[in-house]
Amino acid sequence: MATPSTGQSGMTATAVQLPPERPEYVGDIIGGGIGIFGALAGAYAAYRWGLKAAREAKASEKKERNQQIDFSLIHKLNKIYAAQQNIRKAADEGAARLALAREAAAREGRPFLDHLSLEMRPFATSLTRYIFTPEEVARAGQLGGQEIMKTMMVIDDRHNTTAELLDTYRDQKAAFQGIVQAGTAFDPQRGYMQFRWSGEDYAKYQPHLFTMDASATALRLHSSLDESAAYDVIVAVARANAKEQGAKADIRITMPDGGTLRITSAGEEILPETRRERASS
Repeated sequence: MATPSTGQSGMTATAVQLPPERPEYVGDIIGGGIGIFGALAGAYAAYRWGLKAAREAKASEKKERNQQIDFSLIHKLNKIYAAQQNIRKAADEGAARLALAREAAAREGRPFLDHLSLEMRPFATSLTRYIFTPEEVARAGQLGGQEIMKTMMVIDDRHNTTAELLDTYRDQKAAFQGIVQAGTAFDPQRGYMQFRWSGEDYAKYQPHLFTMDASATALRLHSSLDESAAYDVIVAVARANAKEQGAKADIRITMPDGGTLRITSAGEEILPETRRERASS
């Protein structure tokens, strides 16, 4: 601020008031503030980058874990599907032979023993039992939906029950063949034993035949249901995997009737060559 004053000599004196000098520590505060702000910005950037890296690592770990679960899930399902399909085919073939024998007996006017267990061949080996983990059940439900999860919650129990039933049938068949070994002849063309029974013998064997027929009929029914259930889950998981894989997906599944189902991210189709093969077989 300037204030003029006039003395006796007529000269004017001016006093100039300068602003106070800025203390040195003010500059230090300003410089330090800039430094703190820079440090905070760097720390925040590092924090954000760390969060992103952690999310990416977690996502990668989850993806890898899901791939492991999917492999275990499909491996077990394929084993169950193949095992139940083999039982169902053997039971269907026995039923077909029984129907032909019934028709032949009717044409020739001779008595016919209508027992599925006599036409259904015994099985050489037992089935492997499987148990699905809670992670595998949950993953199947995540991929296929609620209905698939319901199926997954019982499919291993059903398969293992069918395996127990198969063992029971094998034991029944072995015991029965031991009882009726006398008076039998082997048919090399049809591949099984022929029994020559009197009416009295047949009456004695009927209780054994009844229990074997019950087991054979149950095996045919249960294996068909288990095969269908395993196939449904396999297809549902394959559909979800095809969507995740995108354009590169090309999954092929053998259908219960022998055809091949091709699944891609664009949709599904039954391969034409499998139709021709089934028609010519």
